Amino acid sequence: MLHCYLRKKTANHDFVRAYTAKELYKATNGFHRLLGRGGFGEVYYGVLKSLHYPEIAVKKLISSNDYSEREFGNEVQSIGQIHHRNLVRMVGYCKERAQRMLVFEFMPGGSLRSFLFQPQQQPMWSWRAEAALGIAKGLEYLHEGCNYPIIHCDIKPDNILLDSKKNPKITDFGIARLLSDQQMHTTVTNIRGTRGYIAPEWFQSDRRIDTKVDVYSFGVVLLEMICCRKSQEPVPGQDGDDSVMLFEWAGQLVGDGRTEVLFHSDDDAIEDLFRVERFLRVALWCIEQNPSLRPTMHQVVQMLEGVIEVDTLPAPTSSNCSSPLTSSVDESPLLPGGATLAIE
Repeated sequence: MLHCYLRKKTANHDFVRAYTAKELYKATNGFHRLLGRGGFGEVYYGVLKSLHYPEIAVKKLISSNDYSEREFGNEVQSIGQIHHRNLVRMVGYCKERAQRMLVFEFMPGGSLRSFLFQPQQQPMWSWRAEAALGIAKGLEYLHEGCNYPIIHCDIKPDNILLDSKKNPKITDFGIARLLSDQQMHTTVTNIRGTRGYIAPEWFQSDRRIDTKVDVYSFGVVLLEMICCRKSQEPVPGQDGDDSVMLFEWAGQLVGDGRTEVLFHSDDDAIEDLFRVERFLRVALWCIEQNPSLRPTMHQVVQMLEGVIEVDTLPAPTSSNCSSPLTSSVDESPLLPGGATLAIE
């Protein structure tokens, strides 16, 4: 299943509030301040003075399936019961006629993407390491902290937001089911994901989709966080002539025992090279093309924390070191239709 009906522990205060469209229109000043847009819809800044933390983000869903209002409400309540320090909390929703809106706590720190890829002001390695571990724990909770696992399907830096203290929180989990034209647990006709972060099994109709697709995406994000480089931007090859992708470059350097080359001006990372190398090996295991060889997110957390050892990496091949999806996936977060995958 791609969603979680109930947390293992529930309480009455967990239930989110239903707002009217008029209330949210007023709270957002007529949907005046656009925070961003993506495959799920547009997000607007707002203020609800009735809340303890009044600043909110209102996501206007672009479409919805043919759920009844009751079914939509039940589904949203399920998402609203999911609480974790590394997950953006849903505080409310609106379901009036064809309108579907979700209300989340506001994340003033912006997205991980906007914070990470700043050549002149890249975040310290110590922060990147702790943030990566937090993101891993958030995903681990989605996969193993509910009665049924939630597969996010679109882990990327844009869907990781930062609070006022720069703590990372995953957003947009559990929403795919609310928008799918068909039930997500039967087939997917429009695969959701973003170029460079999508696991290869999405494009193989004989594969079953499970939580390992999120592990792959997390591996890409982790590698980007370690190197402060976008996975889709080529880097010079070892001979200085040909360019290679980040996956291949990092894999070559780890295999050659030259990890420090990744951090020529990052003293913080070089001083913590043992942990850096451990994180790199975890990232490379996560992006293994064979999903059965990828670790679970629980194992990822344990490896990042140093609780268990990271196994020796498989022999490098072209399929291990580069993503075959860079040219087959459109720029849009919503991929072209036509693929049908059996999902349970």
